Amino acid sequence: MLRDAWIEYQRDRARYLAVAMIYYAAISVVPILALALSTLGLALRYSATAVRVERQVLLGIEARFGAQVSITITGLLETVQKASIIATIISVIGMLVSASLLFRQLRLTFRAVWHYEPPLVAGPVSARVLTVAREWVVAVVITLGGGGLLIVTVVVISSLRWIAGLLVRVPLLAGSGWLLAALISLVFAAMTFGALLKVLPPRLVGWREIWPGVLLCAVVWVAASELLPLYYRVFGERRNAFSAIGALLPMLLLVNISSQSLFFGAELCKVKTRRREPPSSGACENDACQ
Repeated sequence: MLRDAWIEYQRDRARYLAVAMIYYAAISVVPILALALSTLGLALRYSATAVRVERQVLLGIEARFGAQVSITITGLLETVQKASIIATIISVIGMLVSASLLFRQLRLTFRAVWHYEPPLVAGPVSARVLTVAREWVVAVVITLGGGGLLIVTVVVISSLRWIAGLLVRVPLLAGSGWLLAALISLVFAAMTFGALLKVLPPRLVGWREIWPGVLLCAVVWVAASELLPLYYRVFGERRNAFSAIGALLPMLLLVNISSQSLFFGAELCKVKTRRREPPSSGACENDACQ
């Protein structure tokens, strides 16, 4: 099954589709960074604790780099505070649009993987319009549902990693902290990839067909993400401009590995699904089978 999935992966040019998704993922990062910056502005505007932290940081910067640098950063933070409300609204809208665009492109590329025609050339005009509209609605629903799931996931992972940090302090459980963190990452990675491999294909796919791809994607993700701290420990000790630029390399590699594993998992799901189909039915390769 892995051999057949690899052959399909090469025939469908899935590796190039995976690389193209990195572009849309990079676009989605821009409004996320803008939202983080605007959130900082809101915190400085309405939180007394944030203001105290800001003063301490600025005093440290002034003592280390001089008063001119501190004055410059203070001016930038004041600008962020003034435009924080409008920037938050714009960044949230931009994040929803860019994320829905990312998921829509993923849906279209999964149509290519499953050998479905693009929506604009499949069937009569009315069917094309309905298919395109449906793809946009599905993308928006995935974005909204995925955003809520992401918030819950971040809270749960942060709580469990805090518990894992406490276990490290116990001598008898020193090694269990890392194992617990890895298992937590594996479980949530499996949930994420399972949701993607379930909703992205252009036809209904059973859970029995997607579990090999989910397991493969989750293991690859955990293995790749565990290499990031190792990279920063080896190459990120020196704080300079070159190390800051070099820090982008492992992040880009992680995104590429995740995208490649997602598309190989899609090929694996397709192979397993078609193996379970009756020989007389053949492969479902058009919208009439949906």
